[in-house]
Amino acid sequence: MADAALSLLLEEFSDGDIYSKKRATERLHIVAKILGSDKIRSELLPWIDGRITGNDSKTVNGLQLQTSRKANIDGNALRLTEEKPKEDDEVLYMFAEKLGEKEMISFVANGGKQKQHLVSLLKPLANLCCVEETFVREMAVESSMRVIRELPIEQLKTEAVNMITSLAQGEWFSERISACGLVAGVLVQLALLTSSSSSSNNNEVKEVSESVNKEYQLVKDCFVELCKDSTPMVKRAAARELGNVAAVWDGYFTVKKNSPDSLDVIPIPHGVSDSFKQVILDTCYCSLTVDTQESVRIIAIGQTANICCCMNATNNDKIMLKMVKEFCFDASWRVRFTIAKDFFKNVNAFDGTSKQYLVTLFADLLQDPEAEVRACAGKEIIPLLNYIDAGSFADIILPVVNELVMVDTQSAVRQTLADVCIHPDVIAKVTEQDGVKKLLLPIWEEFLKGSCSVKPEISSLPEVRYKVLRGLGAISSVLGPEFIVSTWSGLLREIFANSKARPPIGAVSENGDDIEHPQWRLREAIVYSLDDLAKAGLEADEFIVDIWRMALGDEVSQVRIAAANLLGDLCCSKSNVGLNKVVEKFIPVLLEFYQNAQQPGSANYLHRIVFLQAAFRLSAYQDAWLLVKQGYERAFGDKVPNIRLKACTLLNEMNNEVREDLIPKLVQLAHDNDPDVSRVASQLLK
Repeated sequence: MADAALSLLLEEFSDGDIYSKKRATERLHIVAKILGSDKIRSELLPWIDGRITGNDSKTVNGLQLQTSRKANIDGNALRLTEEKPKEDDEVLYMFAEKLGEKEMISFVANGGKQKQHLVSLLKPLANLCCVEETFVREMAVESSMRVIRELPIEQLKTEAVNMITSLAQGEWFSERISACGLVAGVLVQLALLTSSSSSSNNNEVKEVSESVNKEYQLVKDCFVELCKDSTPMVKRAAARELGNVAAVWDGYFTVKKNSPDSLDVIPIPHGVSDSFKQVILDTCYCSLTVDTQESVRIIAIGQTANICCCMNATNNDKIMLKMVKEFCFDASWRVRFTIAKDFFKNVNAFDGTSKQYLVTLFADLLQDPEAEVRACAGKEIIPLLNYIDAGSFADIILPVVNELVMVDTQSAVRQTLADVCIHPDVIAKVTEQDGVKKLLLPIWEEFLKGSCSVKPEISSLPEVRYKVLRGLGAISSVLGPEFIVSTWSGLLREIFANSKARPPIGAVSENGDDIEHPQWRLREAIVYSLDDLAKAGLEADEFIVDIWRMALGDEVSQVRIAAANLLGDLCCSKSNVGLNKVVEKFIPVLLEFYQNAQQPGSANYLHRIVFLQAAFRLSAYQDAWLLVKQGYERAFGDKVPNIRLKACTLLNEMNNEVREDLIPKLVQLAHDNDPDVSRVASQLLK
């Protein structure tokens, strides 16, 4: 059976069709299960390696693989077609993926009993690491690490280390790039498997065992040479891995297992060794950050925060503070953009006056001449809140944000700042200073207005207004819903009305809105905010009823449906409006709206659909349902098939009591002239 399974696999590869090969490769784990550990190592893996390297003929353990027109078993000789010496990249990718799967590792290791045999997987994976196509190499590196994590210590010290050294000394850049991706993972495994201070509970390492010092140093030396490589592609790969390697360089780190296939290495801040300073900082980091290739510089500078996390605050003050400052004022905007990303990690690595100084540097990045840098820095404000006190935020960051809101014309910056200003963490941080009305209220009002106070020519973008409107719930939790209504009710009514204004004929939308219905999402956001205001304590006053009435007959379907759904939300126990107020103030308006929708008119049938949606949301509340039930029943006899169909569809989602009460109506519709209506009604009756 094993020979037949392998023969079938080879036959599917023999016809040269890539789809057949992919299907066969997808079933590779099934073939491996049938073959067993010994034949996987002696027959399957050598054959896969031959397909990867393009060898036409080879002999493995007495099994002759040679070119022929057809795959078949002939005694002990296996003949197979080799029409194309090297496989397509898609097939190679699948090989790389399958060789690192949990099932394949288990089959080769005989269920974990013979893990020393896993080294046989590294040879084909090493060849896949040499492939020119990037996505194949990346998967090969990932699968190699899965195998390496399962290796016993002896095979780890020999085969895994030899794999890295061989790749690092390879002739082609592709091999050396793959070596960069393996260094940190192998160092972690060497330390974990041999460190006497490692714990099974937290996987913490504080010292590398002398038994692997030679191998540990050999791998580190390989990485240093890769950082000095003459090829920019290799140096970029080394720069990407610099933070990971630095985290395990001195053997002070904690490993957190995110999933069975990945480990998150967290460095333990410590006083740096001479090796760390001379090699990681001076030889690798400093040389890469001043490389002649800007792409290498950018990637290396992007590792600054990870380097800082490896050292204690004292070392960061002496070594890294000056470098971070230089990057913040670098002539290249890409460098400033890069240092702005994850800036909170830099702040977390410093203490005292140095941390305060970094906050001022961050404020400078918020005012950078390039909009991309300002927008990137703006996105870092939220995570930065966890590492600075409320006073620093209110005194240093918020004044800069306030100024940008007034004068910055860039869409990306204004949208980022809008997200920041309505974020609950920002509101909470400012609340600690008791300065919401003083510090944030002017910013919110500026975003909601149609133009800026300082520069009237700057119009408030619909997207920015939309973000603030959707954040009214968070705002009302601090200011109170009564303050929102008393202060902003006129402004919100104006936004609702002006968002219906149609653009001039021939105008083109610049913000992605429907040109026929510009800024309709602003009206939808205002409707949604009514529920937030009600839950925050606002009662059913004139403002809520007026906005809801206008939304009910809006020209855009999404706004009308939002208004219909709002009724159900207002009835719930969390809302301060409540069922009684809905029955008293909203349902009479809804019934009048439905009565008007019965009049002849091209769009009135759409309004009847809105009524059905509102009635559906009210069906869970008996007092409200009894008032709209008659109108809903009338929809079953509507002359428009879509109305009858909508009534049937919504009925399916109502509670059993309501459905049983309307069964006679469904019986009538089961014989409806419209086939869709009759089909849905018949299905409901079943």
